[in-house]
Amino acid sequence: MKSSRILMVETNERRRLSRIDSLLRDGYSVTGVATVEEAIQAVREETFELLIIGMEQPLVPDRILARISPDTGILMIADADSICSLTDAAGTGIRSFLVPPVSQQRFREKVIHVINDIRQVKNSIRHEFLSAMEHVSHLPATEVEISCFFKKIVDISAASIDADYVSLMVKDDTAGALVSRSSSGDEQSNWEEVCRKIAVTRKPVLIHQAMRNHSQLRRHMSAAGISAILSVPLVVRGEVIGALNHIRVNGRTHFAASDINFATSLCQLSSIVLENTRLYDITRQQYIHSQRLLQEISTAQENERRRMAVEIHDGVAQWMVGASYGIKACSSLAANMKLD
Repeated sequence: MKSSRILMVETNERRRLSRIDSLLRDGYSVTGVATVEEAIQAVREETFELLIIGMEQPLVPDRILARISPDTGILMIADADSICSLTDAAGTGIRSFLVPPVSQQRFREKVIHVINDIRQVKNSIRHEFLSAMEHVSHLPATEVEISCFFKKIVDISAASIDADYVSLMVKDDTAGALVSRSSSGDEQSNWEEVCRKIAVTRKPVLIHQAMRNHSQLRRHMSAAGISAILSVPLVVRGEVIGALNHIRVNGRTHFAASDINFATSLCQLSSIVLENTRLYDITRQQYIHSQRLLQEISTAQENERRRMAVEIHDGVAQWMVGASYGIKACSSLAANMKLD
């Protein structure tokens, strides 16, 4: 079993070291910290599959929860009076709780249970996506199949990445610009234009208002009411053919590194499907054109054969008529000679 990365926030040093040692023996990769600041720094540097919080002040973890990916599981160890408030703070996702006192064996079993739940969810998402990929891989892909594929990509991305709006834009060959083919959430009129400006970078871009770089793009975002945006391009042979965009509003600014990785994987596979579909369409058009040329050649050959047959037939007939006239002339001449 692949080792899971776990972040443990525990103020009690003795419990923290004891639980870390127990998890390490089970084969997990564990980072243990004692303060919220250390936890925030760890989340910035690494991606964790499970966050374990065992703090004496249960309301403090809000600062951590705002910075983790929605696909990160959370195990909170708190007294019964704090569970309701922690449930509201934790939001949606794989969330589990333990009420002290907690034995080492119970703690280990709970961690295993939460890790298994996390992996089942991720495997389900992966299976759903691969099923969608398999469905459109049966060429030829009709326009309806492609549209269903676009919708499936957006649905999977929206379910995996916490965003207020998700859209998949694809290049329109006629217009020469990116147009939205599928979306989830309530779109504002100028959001697509902001996404187009970001897509020209040809690389995954994560921008929020607290950043210092991308000043021009941040101005466009601010004017559009966007707090944060995660945009990953669909690139084929160096050319941007689309973009998968995730937008947050109302001051929500954090996207995790795992969000970028997941969106990048979606876009890479989507690019392959779109390119294969485009190549198949080109091949199909060339096949149709070659069949039409063969038909025209066959028709031309048949017409030429008929023309030559007619010419040959007319030549023989003319020769026979000429011979007939010659015979008649000879017969007439012979008859005249006898009379003389």
